[in-house]
Amino acid sequence: MLVRKGRRQKTKPLKVLLDSGTSATIVNKKFCEKLKCKPAPKTLWKTKGGNFSTNQKVRAIFKLPEFDERKAIEWECHVDETKGQQSYDMIIGCELLEELGMILDYKQCVMTWEDAEVPMKSTDYEIEETYSMLQELTEPQQVREATSRMDKILAATYDKADLDKVTRLCWHLPPKDRTALNVLLKKYKPLFDGTLGTWNIDPVSIKIKEGSKPYHGKAYPVPHV
Repeated sequence: MLVRKGRRQKTKPLKVLLDSGTSATIVNKKFCEKLKCKPAPKTLWKTKGGNFSTNQKVRAIFKLPEFDERKAIEWECHVDETKGQQSYDMIIGCELLEELGMILDYKQCVMTWEDAEVPMKSTDYEIEETYSMLQELTEPQQVREATSRMDKILAATYDKADLDKVTRLCWHLPPKDRTALNVLLKKYKPLFDGTLGTWNIDPVSIKIKEGSKPYHGKAYPVPHV
């Protein structure tokens, strides 16, 4: 995020690339409208997406919240005035990476800065991100919520429960009640074996009157009072 100097600091989210193959740090012009740019020697940049040049620099303050939400970095960046859609709003080059002491571990695919580790995103990240955005635009809210809940259930770690330990930790219960709870839990011990079971019920068929249309209304929560 880029921070504007002044009494009221404003932040803007940026899509940042940490690139050890770029000699200097570059930021898009649209994020420097409120910052004071100064003339600089013309510099030619060659990228896979094409070539461009810069002739301005700006002293910017920004943060890398994935590593540290509080620490601000102040650095002189080249200003990219190229119009159109860029893949990244800001490119952090090797000179700043070296100054920060940031480690890019390509073997473990992690980036480390001041004891904070962030996993590197795969080359398919942008495709996945775009697909995710398209899903959000096309899928109904109910479907997205159900899919998210299902993903959390399937991704969860299921371990066998130690029922003796569970009841032993219930300090708020008298010893007699803890013993009764232990007996009750062990009666249904298969429910706590850490495996996902099958919901074995007969198929359900709901008959709808001919010509009727399904209706969905908002589920209003019941007040706690």
